[in-house]
Amino acid sequence: MTINFINPEEVLDEIDLHSKMRGAEFGCGSGHWALSLAHYLSQGLVYALDVQPGPLSALRAKVEREKIPNLQVLQRNVSEKEGSRLPSRSLDIVLIPNLLFQVEEKEEVLKEAKRVLRSEGILLVVDWQKRGRLTSSQAYITAEQVKSMVQKLGFSLQKEIPAGESHYALVFTRENE
Repeated sequence: MTINFINPEEVLDEIDLHSKMRGAEFGCGSGHWALSLAHYLSQGLVYALDVQPGPLSALRAKVEREKIPNLQVLQRNVSEKEGSRLPSRSLDIVLIPNLLFQVEEKEEVLKEAKRVLRSEGILLVVDWQKRGRLTSSQAYITAEQVKSMVQKLGFSLQKEIPAGESHYALVFTRENE
């Protein structure tokens, strides 16, 4: 089976982003999405957060080599309460690509996204569709499950973005409170 990986720019092009926004990628790994977001938010700031030191080290080296001044790489566990350690209501956008299927504490990750997003902030969740399965041992979270969880936390679904054969992409906004 061929796995088609999603192009972050194709998805980010569908979101109303401004250069001075502040954002984060939760579960960034090697930072593919965070690097793209840093390009879009060229006068803002992007945090790349992951719990694994290896991929973060590679990302730090790339950030230094390519002189990307608006990308901060942080080792954090976003599946813990306040695990990002970012200030509450400090971000305009949070990306959660290909993370929820991997973690048991899905709701904690989403609660942390809500905590750090300002009112009307954007939450983008991208994850694997069942037909995009990487291995038989991996669990899935369907788009419908994500919608249900996120809407219970006080987000509104804005749109679904075409994300190829293997993924879904959902854009939510944090409701005013």
